Amino acid sequence: MSHQAKLKRQLLILERLPHRPSFAELADHLEAHGLQLSPRTLQRDIEEIRAELGIRVVYDRPANCYTLSAADAARLGMRHVLERAQWPEVVRQGGGSGGLDTMMCFSGGPQGVLQAGPLLRAIRERRETRVQYRTGNTLKEARVQPHLLKEHHGRWYLLGRHAGNRLPIVLPLDQVVQVRTLARRGTKPTAEQMAQYAATVGVEPASGKVVRVVLHVARPRAQELIARPLHASQQVLGSDRQGTTFALEVVPNAGLREQLMAWGADVRVLEPRSLAREMRQAHQAAVLRYKG
Repeated sequence: MSHQAKLKRQLLILERLPHRPSFAELADHLEAHGLQLSPRTLQRDIEEIRAELGIRVVYDRPANCYTLSAADAARLGMRHVLERAQWPEVVRQGGGSGGLDTMMCFSGGPQGVLQAGPLLRAIRERRETRVQYRTGNTLKEARVQPHLLKEHHGRWYLLGRHAGNRLPIVLPLDQVVQVRTLARRGTKPTAEQMAQYAATVGVEPASGKVVRVVLHVARPRAQELIARPLHASQQVLGSDRQGTTFALEVVPNAGLREQLMAWGADVRVLEPRSLAREMRQAHQAAVLRYKG
């Protein structure tokens, strides 16, 4: 069996471990992706994850399930998995200017990354790809110029443009079934496009200027935000008895508004006034739905 096939199995196993699967559930997960393994082969794959990737897979005997050690669960990220697995030239050449950091936004775990390899190569070589993906029970296909892979809330997404009409496209990697790299080269994403990707919260496309967003966040939500920043530009401006004030340099997009709505009374937008007004109106509309 090729190294690539073995790595695919190992990544599928890693993808499932946060859910604390039993041995049978791991086998079912692999079978759902077209891989029918003998118990001996599956056990060997688990052992090789420990030995070759340096990731401690723990068997919880009382619960009859497999999981990650607490230390690995806390530190395990996409970069760690890719580097330990020594994915072909993409990772080995990924250091320095124009490397992995220009193609991937790292902040989460390895879930949904089986198609990352060919997509990273397509991004590096600026090649168009034909991507087959699943929406519900329907298989669809699109010709895509991939620009970036980005993680949001533990899920990985492909960001780019439709090769035909140049409209933005966002695809969850765990819905991508197949990636075929085409000979046709695409255009390099503009500095403005890359700046837009970097300045958004979440993955929804956004247009507009980067603005300074100032939030006052109540405790203990503020502690969560310090531990897991909302955006790379996040800064702490100060604290008081009620909570902490943060500043972000972002484009106010749907992802930001949805996150602020989800925090409810724990957050208050101080700047800009236009965003504060939008959030107030959204909360007032929500209150009206509960009247009557």
